[in-house]
Amino acid sequence: MALVLVVEDEPNIAMILEEVLGDEGHTVVTAGDGSSALKRLSQAPTPEIALIDLCMPVVSGREVIEAIRSDPGLRGLPVVVISGAVPTPEVLPPKGSYQAYLAKPFSLKSVIETVQGLARAASTVSVPSD
Repeated sequence: MALVLVVEDEPNIAMILEEVLGDEGHTVVTAGDGSSALKRLSQAPTPEIALIDLCMPVVSGREVIEAIRSDPGLRGLPVVVISGAVPTPEVLPPKGSYQAYLAKPFSLKSVIETVQGLARAASTVSVPSD
C-alpha cells in the first residue's frame, strides 16, 4: 500500500480521509495547509500519492502543486486535486500537473478507487524483456 499525503485545511475532511484510506491499508500523513505540506514533502519518506485541496490560506493548493512539479525529486508524485469551489483558470493547476480531480462533496468510494488506481500504477514496474 502507499504512503499518502492529504493536504486539507478542513480538519473533519482530513480526519475522514485519513481514516478511510488507513482502513484500506494506506499510511496517511496530513498537512493542514500548503506551507505544512511543503515542509512535509521535504522530509523522508516521500509520499507516494498526494491529495491536495486547492483553496487553502497562506499557500494555495495550486502553489503546492507548482512546487511539486518544479522539484526534480517530486516531479513524478501523483497528485489528486480536491476542491469544493468551482475551479477557475487562476485556481486550477495546468492540465498534466495532476492525475485526478475530485469535486467536494466527493464519495468515499471515488476517493478509494482513485488512490488505489494510482497506487497500483505507481507499484507497476516495467521490466524490459530480452
